[in-house]
Amino acid sequence: NPTGQINPIKNIPVAAGLGGGSSDAGAVIKLYEEFWDIKAPKDFLLELGADLPVCYHAEPCLMEGIGEHITPAPDIFNGHPLLILNANQPLFTKDVFQAFEGHFSKPISKFTKEKICEGKNDLQETAIKLCPIIEEKIDILQDQEGCILARMAGSGPSVFGIFDNHDLCQRAHELIKEKYPDWWNCKTEIR
Repeated sequence: NPTGQINPIKNIPVAAGLGGGSSDAGAVIKLYEEFWDIKAPKDFLLELGADLPVCYHAEPCLMEGIGEHITPAPDIFNGHPLLILNANQPLFTKDVFQAFEGHFSKPISKFTKEKICEGKNDLQETAIKLCPIIEEKIDILQDQEGCILARMAGSGPSVFGIFDNHDLCQRAHELIKEKYPDWWNCKTEIR
């Protein structure tokens, strides 16, 4: 009966809405599955957290409901640069869901760049009421040259912008970092 110790290193802000804990848990579950040649039941993953199933899959997906419906996303934005911002103001998922009084949107029937850009994060309006700086961060990203889409990530408070190319994303990254040096600002790529 093997034992071991796992010491994850977290390089993202706490309570950022980026699924840091869930992605760590997903990776650990995958390690255990491989080591013991077992498969975790889908319901088990959801019981551990609403965003754990999508983190477990570790690929771009469309999440619906509270995270129980996952559809692999087409590679429309694959390779596009992504800029993620967090103003270091935590917002807890449970608070957003408790305050949410709306309805979830109907699923996207056809995956195109235009349809995805027309879509919305149903929790964004509620999260902005709880943490108004979210709206400012989205507006800042939308104002950057080359930003195709700016939205809140998950239940907030982090936001992301998808860019046309790496040069424009790098430029936005530098401009925002200079103007808001206390914000967490991460440039990455959709894979």
